[in-house]
Amino acid sequence: ATMSRWLELNIYIGETDQWKHQSLYLALIEMARDYGLAGATVTRGIAGFGEKARIRTTRILALSVDLPLVVTIVDQAAMINEFIPVVREMVQSGLITVQPITVIESVQAKSRRSGQFLRTIRASRNKQLSN
Repeated sequence: ATMSRWLELNIYIGETDQWKHQSLYLALIEMARDYGLAGATVTRGIAGFGEKARIRTTRILALSVDLPLVVTIVDQAAMINEFIPVVREMVQSGLITVQPITVIESVQAKSRRSGQFLRTIRASRNKQLSN
């Protein structure tokens, strides 16, 4: 197996958080895809609390509309480090963490992204952030 060092970026937000009139979690994974990152997953929590210490849970109907979410994005360190300023621009309230991970094997990583593709993505990203 081929092993390499990557980074895992985790963004802890609420389900109702928005960015430019759409769900923040969808905006984040679409931006990650458009940026050419290796992968992103959104996980919904069944309970949790954050900076305001308000418990959100599926058990209390009134609070179930804003469940905690974790957006996890993985890629090689250079790509994640370039993407962090984009995340900081998009996330107004939440927690952003990054930690090293070891990827056992990624077939996608062996064949993706040419230099021209990255230049196109970066230009597209800059255009989206300025809109």
